[in-house]
Amino acid sequence: MSEIELLQRRLSRERLARKEAERLLEEKSRALFETNLKLQEHATHLEAEITERKRTEARFRNITESLAEGLLLVAPDGVILYANQRMTNLIGHSPGELLGKTIRDLVVPAAEGQPARAQFWEFEDTGPVCITADLELCHKDGHRLTAQVHAAPYYDSSGTCRAMIGALTDISDRRRAEAELVRLNDRLVEASRLAGMAEVATGVLHNVGNVLNSVNVSSTLIRDQLRQSRLSHLLRAIALLREHEANLPDFLSRDPRGRQLPAFLQLVTTHLQEENLRLLKEADGLDANLQHIKHIVAMQQSFARVGGAEETIAARDLLEQAIELHTGALQRDHIELIRHYQAHPTLLVDRHKVVQILVNFLRNARHALAEAKVPTPTITVLLETTPEQTVRLAVTDNGIGIPTENLTRIFSHGFTTKRDGHGFGLHSGALAAREMGGRITVASEGPGRGATFALELPAGAASRNPLRPPG
Repeated sequence: MSEIELLQRRLSRERLARKEAERLLEEKSRALFETNLKLQEHATHLEAEITERKRTEARFRNITESLAEGLLLVAPDGVILYANQRMTNLIGHSPGELLGKTIRDLVVPAAEGQPARAQFWEFEDTGPVCITADLELCHKDGHRLTAQVHAAPYYDSSGTCRAMIGALTDISDRRRAEAELVRLNDRLVEASRLAGMAEVATGVLHNVGNVLNSVNVSSTLIRDQLRQSRLSHLLRAIALLREHEANLPDFLSRDPRGRQLPAFLQLVTTHLQEENLRLLKEADGLDANLQHIKHIVAMQQSFARVGGAEETIAARDLLEQAIELHTGALQRDHIELIRHYQAHPTLLVDRHKVVQILVNFLRNARHALAEAKVPTPTITVLLETTPEQTVRLAVTDNGIGIPTENLTRIFSHGFTTKRDGHGFGLHSGALAAREMGGRITVASEGPGRGATFALELPAGAASRNPLRPPG
């Protein structure tokens, strides 16, 4: 083969190799172009995702910053990951100061010997749980505040709990208001107790005054009878006998004065016996009245003691004790009292509280009758058991009645229609009834139709106290 032919073959192979190289280069260029397009698409997608995340983060911050509650994002180990502006204002720390701190740095430790405070950042063995608790936080300036916390777990897309989100509300003012309300309620109860004692004392004074009138009459009669006694005549007869002691038989048989002396002595003796009987009768009445006064004072002293002790007592006795404290006032105002005792149950109650409620019922009834000025003022006292196994003690009058719009307000604190009323008698009575597991009700058909106040209590059962916590 000639050199020309060899050269031609080599050129041909080179052309084929160059074409193959060009083809490979074109394929690589096409692959690089496709890769570049994919990279550009991925970069565009990442940029869109970053933009969306920024928008989501901005929306999240706008929402969290507009909340009225402080918001915390807390890691499982207690480290604070995020706090909104309300939270920083709440405790006085800036966001930079809060991040990296633990929640324990903000909470006031529980006192020694006291139960541990609820820690909303702690995880249960079974996993995170939603928690509502009150925490006492320490402000940056040193003062303490109480915050109510509602916490819930925060999960990522894989379902793993990464943190706890807690919303905190400052309830310091509410707690102070609640404490003030408790203090005012205690003062109200004490004022009501004193008012009840004053009412009892007033009833006692009326009753003692009536009895003292009888005592005064008895003492006047005794004094008048002693002044008019025939004892002086007897003394003159004895003096006459002593004057004629030496010739007493002759004096009694011959002297006109001596002959009249035996009949005179018999007459004086009869008068003195009658006088003695009258004085003994008045003395017995005087003693009875003094014993009555002693009984009234002893009853007042028993009601003046601080209540609280429960005792088993007949419901009828409670009504009679309240009535007895009003006996003088009822008689003075010419009020007819009618008793309807349809049952004779017993109660396990604080006697002082029950009698104070009943005394208040009777007092209101007397005032309603005095204002109505009815021809025949009447108070009816009812004792019965209800189908619900409660004991009902009711006081009904035919006085001025109660307007319908006042029936729902009459037990409210401070509500009164009396010019000199204080508005806490019925309110405190309603509270006392609830403390004993009962209730107070009122009924009236309207102005001029009278009213009925009733106390319902559990029959023969221990009183309950739904208002006060145990201990």
